[in-house]
Amino acid sequence: MLYEAQYYLGRCYERQGNDRLAAERFQAALIAKPDYHKARSALKRVDPTAGPARGIEGASEDDNALEQN
Repeated sequence: MLYEAQYYLGRCYERQGNDRLAAERFQAALIAKPDYHKARSALKRVDPTAGPARGIEGASEDDNALEQN
């Protein structure tokens, strides 16, 4: 799915420390799927001015796995 590809590309940019490009990819994921909570949470993490991450209860398993690698 396109929204997932945008999200994971954003995660790669985030891990590299490029928050601007990460935010762009998370926003692209949200355009493709507005209710994609993982992208909304990630966008809030890299750009706190992006607004509240509604309905997020913490990191997902995918987020945790990426942090461990």
